[in-house]
Amino acid sequence: MKFRTKFVAVALGVLSAILLNASSSQAATTWDAVKKKIEGCKDYSLTYGYVGPKGKFNFEYVFVASPMKIRTKILRGSDRNVGTVTVYDKDKDANTVAYRVGSSQLKRSLDHKDVTGTAFYQGVYTLVLSNVKGATPKVSAGETMKGKATTLFEFNVGAGGTYKIWATDDGDIVQTQKIEGAKVTEERKFSEIKWNSNPSTSW
Repeated sequence: MKFRTKFVAVALGVLSAILLNASSSQAATTWDAVKKKIEGCKDYSLTYGYVGPKGKFNFEYVFVASPMKIRTKILRGSDRNVGTVTVYDKDKDANTVAYRVGSSQLKRSLDHKDVTGTAFYQGVYTLVLSNVKGATPKVSAGETMKGKATTLFEFNVGAGGTYKIWATDDGDIVQTQKIEGAKVTEERKFSEIKWNSNPSTSW
């Protein structure tokens, strides 16, 4: 009788493990799901930290898809320009980004060194997607970030470069890394992500 009880307990344990693994596998996101969420959204807001060629920055960020509007605020912990707010309104002026520091306001063209290649005039997640240029990723389980499991997508971007993207099971990108050789040359970490919440893009 004891043997039978032990056998049943072991069998139930194995079954539970199988079901748990199956559930985890089903919950993990796919790259297509991540892209679909970004490309199909109306808007999103988030905060993110950036470390890379342009320096170290923390941003409060809002993106609205149509008509395209982007609001960015540079937060404490950044190398410079803390408190600066930028607004890009594509319909109003597609060629410049407006800046406000205190009561002063100015504009910079999209080819200005502080603007070109940034998320000031394009969705930050769109910018992330442009880094992988439609490549097919290697997929594996990522580490847990802020209590959430992630999936790691690794892209070969040529010349020995790798671009890594971590996304939660609900398709939110929470971290990216650009790696050249063995060195991380650019990193972004995203948090407080909200989708389709009609955020404000005003000053």
